Amino acid sequence: MSGKFKIKVDEMKKLLSLISLSGQTEEGGKDYIVKDFVMKIEGNKGEVVATDKTGKVFVKVIKTLSMVEPGKICVGNISLFEKFLDRFDLKDEVEVNQDSGYLVVKRREPKMMVRFLTSAEDNIESKEMAQTVDKIWKFEEEKVVSEKGTTLNAVIGVRAEDIHSIALDSEVVNEATYPVEVLKNDGGYILKVDVGDIQTGVIRREIPTSFIKVDGEVKSKYAFGFRNVFDKLKGDVKLFFQTNLPMWVIKKDEDLELFYMLSPVS
Repeated sequence: MSGKFKIKVDEMKKLLSLISLSGQTEEGGKDYIVKDFVMKIEGNKGEVVATDKTGKVFVKVIKTLSMVEPGKICVGNISLFEKFLDRFDLKDEVEVNQDSGYLVVKRREPKMMVRFLTSAEDNIESKEMAQTVDKIWKFEEEKVVSEKGTTLNAVIGVRAEDIHSIALDSEVVNEATYPVEVLKNDGGYILKVDVGDIQTGVIRREIPTSFIKVDGEVKSKYAFGFRNVFDKLKGDVKLFFQTNLPMWVIKKDEDLELFYMLSPVS
C-alpha cells in the first residue's frame, strides 16, 4: 500500500540530503552515495534504510512526519525528486504519495502538483542489502553489536563540526583516508586523527571529546563516505567503532534519528 505524508519542502530537501549523502564533484556537479530508497511510513514516522551500491556505507533515518496514510513510498531517483521540489517554495507544505509508478507532490494553496516516474520497490537498488545490514546490527547504550558477535565498544562523544575539520585538512594534503585513533594520554585517552604523509605534508589534530569509553587503544581507517557524513551533520554525535571494524555515527534529536555506518579500509 502506498503511504502518504505532509512535510515542508525545506524539510524534505534536508531529508533527501541526509539520505543521499550528496557531495560536490571536482567539476562542480553533484554526486550521490545513495541514489534511491524505500520509505516506510507508520505511526507519524518515516523510516529509511539504504546503502550505496557496494554496501560500504549504510544509512538509516527515522523522521517524524505528519502521516496521512501508512504505507511505503519508493524514490527511484533522488536527484530527480530534488529537481521537482525546486519548483516549490522552501516554506510550502506539500503532500507526498506514490500513485502506481509515479511520485506525486501536491501543494494545497495556491494549488500546484508535480508527478514524475519512480521505481517499483523490487527495483530499488540498495533495498535488500540495506535490510540485511539493518538486521545484523543492534544498538545498545554503551556498544553496537552484530548478530555474528562483533562488538563495537569504543564509544566517543564529539561535535560533528570538529570531525568535519579533518575533512577540510584532507583537502590541503590531498588525502581522502582518515586514520582515527584513540590513544592513551596522561592516565586517560585522547581522540587523534592525522591526515597526509611525508610527501604531501601532515596535519595532526587532537579532537575535543565530551567523553571516551574504551577498553584500550583503538586504531582504524575510514575513507569512502566519511566526509559526506560529516558534511551533513552538526552538533553532538556518538561514534561507535573498534580497530579495523566499521564505525557507526549516531545522532538523535527529538524529531530525527540518524544512523550511518562507514566501512574500514586497510
